[in-house]
Amino acid sequence: MLKEIHEQSQVARELSHVLNGNKEVDVLVEKMKNARHLYFIGCGTSYHAASVGAVYFAQLAGRAVIPVLAPQFIPQYAPTVDHEDVGIFVSQSGETADTLAALRHVSGKVAMTIGVINVPTSSIARETDVALPILAGPEISVASTKGFTAQLLVLLLLALKAGQDRGTLTAAQVTEHLETLRGLPAFMAQAIDLETAIEALAVKLAESRDALFLGRGTMFPLALEAALKLKELSYMHAEGYASGELKHGPIALIDKAMPVIVFAPRD
Repeated sequence: MLKEIHEQSQVARELSHVLNGNKEVDVLVEKMKNARHLYFIGCGTSYHAASVGAVYFAQLAGRAVIPVLAPQFIPQYAPTVDHEDVGIFVSQSGETADTLAALRHVSGKVAMTIGVINVPTSSIARETDVALPILAGPEISVASTKGFTAQLLVLLLLALKAGQDRGTLTAAQVTEHLETLRGLPAFMAQAIDLETAIEALAVKLAESRDALFLGRGTMFPLALEAALKLKELSYMHAEGYASGELKHGPIALIDKAMPVIVFAPRD
């Protein structure tokens, strides 16, 4: 897993051209522009990526997206889908059972199905109308790191293209965003260079039984993802919350023994 964490900057570097000049992408963006509903569907880490992608689409493309946990899709949303809807199915492996079940349930009933996948030979890659590769390379660790990062980047690039096609972003604004993204691998490397300081914090964190992660906007799904990672890897109890929700109950849990990790970007 540590090896794959260190590979993230290289994955980000290779992804920068994934949507450029792809005629299939042009077709799917046109279908998305005219869609009645956009559903972003995934499980676990992939659902968190889909939830961040939904914020990207709102902010950059002026388009509402419904992010859905795959096990909830069939009972909650499938009865309402029709031929004007588009579904994006996010899965690192391309074999996630609940995500695949949701895809098979709506195949032939919606305008288009799109896979955001890492394994080009997977079931979701084969069964969606268009498969967008995240190009993360093999991810052996069960706890996804570089796969999650790559999913976010593909969804961000897709939102930028959709924003330009919908007229919510000018060509100059898209260029500015892409220029910023070119600096991302270097920023990732800087973050990974904090490893020694992070190890010291982890020793202190390990003394706790619980932890809270807080974020707003795109940072809320990242708070959920961070809490999932802590549970998955350390077997500590952790929860992620939208930061404004802290005062609506969870603040009662705060004491000297409760660490709180806050996502606070300057955007």
